[in-house]
Formats: sequence, C-alpha cells, structure tokens
Amino acid sequence: MAENATLLRTAIDSAGDAFVAMDGDGIVVVWNRHAEELFGHTVEAALGKGLAELVFPDRSDARQLLAGNESAGQWRCRSRLRRRNGEEFDAELQVATTTIDEERMTTLLIRDISDTLFAEQQLVQAQKLEAIGHLTGGLAHDFNNILGIIIGSLDLVAPSIDRHPENELLAAALSAAHRGADITRALLAVARRRALKPQPTEVNELIDEIIPLLRQSAGKSIELSFSNNARNAVCSIDAGALNNALVNLVINSRDAMPQGGQILIYTYTTDILPHALAAPLELKPGPYLVVGVDDNGAGMAPETAMRAFDPFFTTKERGRGTGLGLAMVYGFSRQSGGTARIQSAPGRGTSVQLLLPIAAAAMTKNRTKGQKESAQELRGHARILLVDDEPTLLSIAAQWLKSLGHTVSCAADADEALAILAEHRFDLLLTDIVMPGSMSGLALVERCRGLYPEMAALVTTGFADGQAPTLRTRAPVLDKPYTRGTLGRAVLEALDNR
Repeated sequence: MAENATLLRTAIDSAGDAFVAMDGDGIVVVWNRHAEELFGHTVEAALGKGLAELVFPDRSDARQLLAGNESAGQWRCRSRLRRRNGEEFDAELQVATTTIDEERMTTLLIRDISDTLFAEQQLVQAQKLEAIGHLTGGLAHDFNNILGIIIGSLDLVAPSIDRHPENELLAAALSAAHRGADITRALLAVARRRALKPQPTEVNELIDEIIPLLRQSAGKSIELSFSNNARNAVCSIDAGALNNALVNLVINSRDAMPQGGQILIYTYTTDILPHALAAPLELKPGPYLVVGVDDNGAGMAPETAMRAFDPFFTTKERGRGTGLGLAMVYGFSRQSGGTARIQSAPGRGTSVQLLLPIAAAAMTKNRTKGQKESAQELRGHARILLVDDEPTLLSIAAQWLKSLGHTVSCAADADEALAILAEHRFDLLLTDIVMPGSMSGLALVERCRGLYPEMAALVTTGFADGQAPTLRTRAPVLDKPYTRGTLGRAVLEALDNR
C-alpha cells in the first residue's frame, strides 16, 4: 500500500503541469511540485486551504468555472489565476471530477498560457497590419500619380502668372500638394512599400550625430539622454528612415509630457533563439540591435497600446497628429527585417523598442554627396528616353527635362521603349517601375543592361511592390511625386555614376 502511494506521488510530481486535487468542500488535498513552482505556495502552505482563496483573484469565478461542466466528468476552461506574490496570469485548466469512497473529488491540471496568448495576439496584430499595409500601399501609389500631375502642372504654369493674388493662391496650392505627398510617403512607409536605401550603418554613431536635433524636437522642458549599451551596432538600414523614426518617437514622448519629463534613448543587443515562444513571431533567429525610446509620461492603457501601431490611430486631440507616426516606425522596422514593440501603462510612461537585425558584413561608411540646388547647376545636355504609362506625368516630366537642357524622347510602355532604342542611342533610360504590358520597368532596365551597357538607368516609383530595385537593377530610385529639382538632381547623379 505504501509502495502504491509512493508510486502515485512520483507520478503526480513528474507531471509536466501543476497538478491539484481538492475535496467536495474545495479544500486542497494534493499539491505537486509544479504547483509549488507555478504559484509560489509550498505543499505545507497549500494543503488544507481553499483553492478559491488560494489562487483565484475572484472567488465567484472559481465557483462558476469549477462547476462549469460537471455532468461531462471532465472539461477544459481558461481563467485568470494569482501567484503568491500577487501577480496574475492566464491559465488553462483541465478539470475532472470523480467519486472516491462516496466523496466527490476534483482534480486540475493547470498550465500557464501567458506566452501562448501573447504569441496569438502578436499573430493577429501582424495579420491586421499586413492587411492594412496592402490597402494603404495601393491607395498611396494611385495618389502619388495624381499628386505628381498636380505638382507638375502648378510648377509649369507658375512662370506665366505674375500677379500677386494669383501667385499666393498658386503657392498655397503647391504647399497643399506637397503636404499630400508627405502623407502618401507616410502611407508607403506604413505599407512597407517605400523604396529604402539600406547601407551598413553604425547606429550608435548615427544617434550621437542627431542627438542635438532630437533635443531640439523634445523642447527645453524635456531632459533627453542617450545610453549606448551595444558594442556591435552595425545594421543594414536606411539611415534617413531611422532618423525619421526616432524623431517621431521623441515627438510622441514630448506630447505625452506637456509639463516636462524625461526621455531615454538606448541601445543594446539581444539574440532571437529558434522556436522561442515569447519571441516576436515575425523575426528570424539571430542577433538583433534594440533601439529603445522610453519616457515617463502619462502612459496608455493596454487596449490603447495594442492599437498604437494602427494607421490613423491617435490619442492626440483633433488637428495635432495624423496617426501615422508610430505606424511609420513599425513599417520601417518590418521593412528593415525587424519589428517594433510597445509597452505602456497609465501613469508609468511608454517604452517603444525597434528590433533591427545586426549586419553580418563589415561596416562601410557612406557619405551623401552634396546636392546641387540651383537651376543652372541642374542643367545638362543628355539624351534621355522617358518611359511612363501615365500620359500627363510623361508630358510634365518631359517638359521639365527639356527646360533643364536635355533632349527627351517618350514611350508609354516597355515595348515602345525597346522599339525606340533599336533606332536611337540614349545616355539615360528613365522609367517607371509599375507599367502595363509584357514587361515592367525593372525588367526593361535588366534587358537594357545587356543590350546597351553604356546607358545609365534611373527608375521612378510610387511603390516597389515589395521588390528591391536597387539590388536587382543597380539603378538609383526616384520616389514619386517628384519636383523639377529632385528630378534634375537624380538625372545628373545617375549620369555621373554610370
């Protein structure tokens, strides 16, 4: 008999989950080793206590759950339970009832499912943001073409208007169109379809360089500091996009602390291990750099924080924000091969962390060439083949290039472009990426690399539809909508670098 009891006790303690048994009055009569570890109560402390008062924050929940399906003999349910230190967690309970010597007994196998629920929430959130990204990316692409026509038409008509009131109206219209372009760029960042230019970047050095800008953005009432805790902080990222992300985060923190406060920017490294349940689902295993921005502002409720990365969601008053700042941060992180996460609680501030994969290759520094700004400096004498399926944009871009001294031929698609190239030679192919017909702009550039290796190439895009044109074609990318100045600079740089 004693041997059987010892065997039973060994089996109960070897169970992978917490095992608890209670009598008909709800008094604990069995409490295994895993129950000790899960709840923090020793066997001696648990035996003889009521299970409801021991582990359930709400005793009425205990009665309802444990009596939930007695007729079936056994059932599963989920509940919030409490550890000895007061911490609450989500648990799955497998409950069974039986009768021993005419006394009703209830057994429970209890498992902490906090990590599982967290992973489920991550998956739902990632799927939701992916769906929103597809929608916003498509809309932004169409709006970029429309805004390009508006900006180009206003720019071309401006020289013919010399009266003061009309000039003011023209300037206001151009300003509004450029603000619209900024919003579409934000939408493309949210959708992760904006063409980034990743380069190996020492992130700590980059943050050091922009600390003055970040302090200026934070304002005089905010104390902003930077803590560098990462030795290897080289990531393959678009440095300008990271700058924008950090400025967005600092401005959000500032707005959450109208009476002043503290912002801490910090970096450290971490490893994502294979099959780690608590790790972000979208990340591949490997080393990551964490770039965090913490504040001691008002904070957010958990349900608000869950929506913080949603496009157009904002807690700011009307007119003070577009609701795209955090969505852009998330989009940049995902497009860079990482992710972003947020933790916040009312009265305890907010922490936003970007997880960026650490680059395996050695770092090479890249400095931006000085940009040529004046109209005279932007002039050239190149022979340019311009390809775009949007007739109005094609016409505007051609007029701009001709006004800068270039000779321009136009084509509506890749087939027409190849036919022109068979008859004439050009210094530069300037083509849109997304076009109808048998060949995209990317494919056209690839074809021309083999046929006309001496010809430079420049591609324009509202979005790259998930492709990486800088890698596939070795051609620079000009984002739509562009201005005469940005077009002129991009053309000269493409010609210089061929």
